[in-house]
Order: sequence, then C-alpha cells, then structure tokens
Amino acid sequence: SSSFYNDIAIDDIEMIALVSCSGPPTAGNVTSSTSSACASQGVTLTLNGVVNANGLSRQWQESTNGINFTDISGAVNTIYSANISAPTYYRVKSICNGTDSVYSDTAFVDLEPFFNCYCSAGATSTTYGYISQTDFADVSYSSPIGCGQQYTATGLTGLLLQGVPYNLASYVNSCTGTTAYSASFKVWIDFNQNGSYSDPGEEIFSQSGTYFQTFGGNFTVPMTALTGATGMRIMVVETSSLGSLNPCYSYTWGEVEDYIVNIQAPPMNDAGISEIVTPTLPYCGGDSVVRVQLMNSGTDTLFNAVINLSINGGTPVTTAWSGVIPPFTTDTNIVVAGINPVGSFNQGDDITVYTTLPNGSTDSLAINDTAVS
Repeated sequence: SSSFYNDIAIDDIEMIALVSCSGPPTAGNVTSSTSSACASQGVTLTLNGVVNANGLSRQWQESTNGINFTDISGAVNTIYSANISAPTYYRVKSICNGTDSVYSDTAFVDLEPFFNCYCSAGATSTTYGYISQTDFADVSYSSPIGCGQQYTATGLTGLLLQGVPYNLASYVNSCTGTTAYSASFKVWIDFNQNGSYSDPGEEIFSQSGTYFQTFGGNFTVPMTALTGATGMRIMVVETSSLGSLNPCYSYTWGEVEDYIVNIQAPPMNDAGISEIVTPTLPYCGGDSVVRVQLMNSGTDTLFNAVINLSINGGTPVTTAWSGVIPPFTTDTNIVVAGINPVGSFNQGDDITVYTTLPNGSTDSLAINDTAVS
C-alpha cells in the first residue's frame, strides 16, 4: 500500500531497585509553570534535583506569608498541580525513614489582579473591521494601521469619577476594502469589580451601524460603582445581529479592545475647562478673545474660580470668574478666558487655558483643569 501510518509503542522496559535513603535527603528546588496566575487558574509546581529512595517520603506545603507553612493534603509526589486564590509560597518537606527531614527552597506564585483575568474574546480573522481610534476621559488610543488586530490589550488606564458624565468615541475602520459592511458595537465596564462584565448596568453602549463611522456617546459612572481599578471592554463585530454580542464573544471579523479604568469618588470643589470655544480653527484672523466653557465635576456648586490664559507658553493672563455651576454639569454659556495680550493670533500659536482655586480652594482634580488649542 502507498499509505503510511505512524505508530508509537513501548519498546524497552527496565526496572531498577531503589536504594534506601540514609541521613538527611537532598532538599531540591521548586519551580513553577508561571510566576503569577488568575484565581482558580491551574499552576504546575515541580520539585527538581532529587531522586527517589526507599524510606523517602515527601510533603508539599503552602503559605501565604512565606513563614508559616501548612501541609497540602494528598500532595506527596514531585509534581503538584495547584489552583491559587491568593499569593502563595510553596515548598516540599522531604523525610528519610520518618526522622531526618529537609525543606526545599520556596517558589512564589503571585495572584493576578482580577482586571487581568476576564474571559477571552475577539475575532478569528485578521482582515476587515477594527477600531482605529478610541477616546474617552483622559485616554486617546490610536491603533496601528492595517490588519491583524483581532484583540488588543491596550495597557492604558483612564480616570473616571462617580456621578460624572463622559463621552466615549470609537471609530470603526476596515483594513480590507472600502465597503461599509454592517457593524455592531458594545462597551462594558465592570462597575462592581467581580471579574465579569455580565452584571446588570455594566453594558454602557449597544449600537448598530457600519464600518467607517464613529460609535459611542455619553455615559455616566454610577455613584454605586466601586472605587479603584477595574476593566472596560470595547467590542465591534461585523454583523447586523446586535443581540449576538456578549463580553466573551468569539466571532469572525472585528476587534476587542480592553482598557483599565480607575474609578474614584468626585472631589468637593472642582473647576475644569471642557472646551476652548474661540478662536475657532482654522483661525482666519480678527478676534483676539479666548472664550471657554467651564465644567464642575465636584460635589459642591461652583461659585467662583480663576481662569488662566497663556499664549505660546508666556506669562498667564488671569480672569476672576464668578457664577453658578451645579455639581456634575457644564456651563453652556461661553465664558471669557482673556484677550491675547499681543493682539490677534498667528497660525501656529499655542493657546493654553487652565483653572485654579475653585471656590477659593485647592483643586484636587487636576486632570480636567487644562485645555489646549
């Protein structure tokens, strides 16, 4: 026959009598299959540099502080499979004839933070749709141009405040042609920090559209959201079936982007610049007045603040503003930040506007103080 089959068979078997152990045995060293693991993720620990002998027994031990160790029931071989729920130290106690005992060195396995352990998701194809630009809070991420972006762990962290409205914008592009195929878009934030995006209220966007458009809009972080770092997942799928998307979805075309968001309680007093309204771009000359919109991301009503205007890094011109802006709102009335001290603007001028002293107090939320044009 022209067919050929590979076979595996047991060939030579050799049985060797074990020698008896005598005196303290060799302690050996412990290695781990990974230095850190997610909760309940399997970890393989191996005792190296030892030989078996008659009268030799072994016992794996664990500790959360590296000092006080306890025996692990049934773990008596040179290899042990563990599932961790906390950072853990491991070692092996070797005993010869029940009397002489030694301890191996320890191996430490750290516990990955929950926001690194979400379910996997993403596209199976390297072609067609992907998220080319995402902006929210203080994060702006531009994807590499081209195909091969089925899943992206951006490694970026954005600051979000409880009760404060934010805008998120994600532009969906295609690396394969110019046809505007149907696209579905969803975003989740793990507000209760339980390692899942499936809880009620954690899906903050659910939209249908096509390639070559911007998805997103406004969202507000609930006051009940836990403070600290947690996960945010953005998903786009080439499909018109919006209901098929879920946080753990594996699909053909599209992309998933994962972010970390640091949720914090809002400060009492805050004043920020939400937008430089004038001069508009492109600048066509004439107007030398800088106008802005003020925002209040604090829990107290904003009555006054200092607005500082700097042109090309020069000495700031200050304006004492007074008015009323309730908590978590933006003043839709245009506020004069100052006049260019050298007159009209020139192309290439850098305009920086920033706030200080909201309600005469120190501004503890510096992230929204400054706008640049």
